[in-house]
Amino acid sequence: MRAYILLVTSIAWIALSIGRLLYAYTPQAGPVGEGPQLNGIWIEVGFSLAGGICFLLLAILTLRRANKKEDNT
Repeated sequence: MRAYILLVTSIAWIALSIGRLLYAYTPQAGPVGEGPQLNGIWIEVGFSLAGGICFLLLAILTLRRANKKEDNT
């Protein structure tokens, strides 16, 4: 059960970080000089994606270990 929660959470985390990147590149109303700092956004999205991928790998390894235990019993 814990592995499935981790799997869903990691996929949601990856989707939210991609959504943050897409939102940063959408045109916004207002003066041109008040745009977002794109370097900071890429760093933030990069770390967020790395965390989501790590949790995804952890969920996959946990599911494989749980399936291996079920096969042995």
